[in-house]
Amino acid sequence: MEFNKLFSILNNSSNGIDHFGIEQYMPVEIDGWELPTEPHISMSGKANIVETSLVGSEIRGSVKELINIEDYEIKIHGKFQNEEENNLPELLIERLRRIFELGERVSINCKLTDIFDITHVVISSITLPDMIGEQDAQDYEIILLSDEDFTMQLLG
Repeated sequence: MEFNKLFSILNNSSNGIDHFGIEQYMPVEIDGWELPTEPHISMSGKANIVETSLVGSEIRGSVKELINIEDYEIKIHGKFQNEEENNLPELLIERLRRIFELGERVSINCKLTDIFDITHVVISSITLPDMIGEQDAQDYEIILLSDEDFTMQLLG
């Protein structure tokens, strides 16, 4: 990626404002829905590499051949918070459930995924852990996989 484009993405002054009126450094939008209370996002990528040992060679090591780059895995950790005390944020949890159960790729918009040219993802899993002692909040984790368009050519 060109440095100027990267610099522009990272210094974009159009940070989001969450529903509590707090400016967000790196808002995340999935399927047109900006996740509330700025979540934490992390990414990992892996390359498929075939290693071939050099038989009879005095050179150490092996020949490495890059086969491809696998899908990026994106993890989003956040908290749904209800503004009303002692009430579970049911509407937010329900919205996440509906997007997950679509069972199809969805759009993603975030500064970090923009750097990697990721515009679409599939939701691999969601987790809603125990919230002992908190009645008006729910932590969540969403695991996504990058999904790119491709063209398949049939030969023959």
